[in-house]
Amino acid sequence: MKAKIARVIMYVKDFEGLATWYCDTFGLRIQLSRPDARWIEVDMGRGVVLAFHGGGKPKSYDRPPQIMFEVPDAEAACAELKSKGIKMGKIGRWEHVVWVKGKDPEGNPFQLTEPVKAVPRK
Repeated sequence: MKAKIARVIMYVKDFEGLATWYCDTFGLRIQLSRPDARWIEVDMGRGVVLAFHGGGKPKSYDRPPQIMFEVPDAEAACAELKSKGIKMGKIGRWEHVVWVKGKDPEGNPFQLTEPVKAVPRK
């Protein structure tokens, strides 16, 4: 399976405030803001993206950051990893992305994502 790091996700309570703090503190810039999805991406330079996600249940705020790997086919990549004994979750879909979460041998979370053609919003 060939994958590239797409972004690192931090689950936070105040996604807008924390993204602004990182930008102001380290001289970074917001490259994508989706308040309706409680999602902001900050360009960290050298192709690295730090994503702040304010969604989910309060318990999700206690989760460690996770690396998001972009793959051409999330379902095929998931099946390949499962065949190697890697614990993987259920396939998820939302607007323009297909994803599945997994854990490394020490229990650290990672996510595979497959970008799909975005459907225009009405």
